[in-house]
Amino acid sequence: MELCGTMVRHQFSFVHCFIHADCVGFVFLHHGKAFEAIFEGGHSIGFFYRETLETAKDYTAALPLLQSTHMDSPSYMIIAGAQAGEGAVVTRERNVAVDTWTIDAASGRWFLVETNYDHWVAPPASDDRRDPTNERMNALSPSNITDHNLYNVMSQFPTLNQHTTYTAVMSAANNVFYSFTQNN
Repeated sequence: MELCGTMVRHQFSFVHCFIHADCVGFVFLHHGKAFEAIFEGGHSIGFFYRETLETAKDYTAALPLLQSTHMDSPSYMIIAGAQAGEGAVVTRERNVAVDTWTIDAASGRWFLVETNYDHWVAPPASDDRRDPTNERMNALSPSNITDHNLYNVMSQFPTLNQHTTYTAVMSAANNVFYSFTQNN
């Protein structure tokens, strides 16, 4: 399950991705642990995102909530603000952020690509969507980013593959939000 949303006041947007696991047993283990985490004070991700969208006024208010709130499952929380340089991938365990990876245009990192694997570890050869997506994004350059061009990058194999559930393009700054179901 993936969740996405955009702030009504157009100050930030987010996408939620579960951490990838290569076994079906993960699903059953995850749900059992999620209920356990909720009983121990963890937030349901869907309700947490709704509350964050309703109460956080912008990216700088929302990011610390994504980093610190006890959740019901490990995940990648991807957030983008309306201002230049506002973008992060928060890698989460249930009760702590393991890593926060941010946009840093000064060092050449003007975009982030998250494909359900930790960004600091090489993706598996059987599911390397990261490297081709990085190559396509670097070929675009910051001056050529439009919602159409971004969708084109995300709609090419292997970024779009038989396991893709949906493709979403969001921009809080430009009031853009659209999503397409894939492979249904």
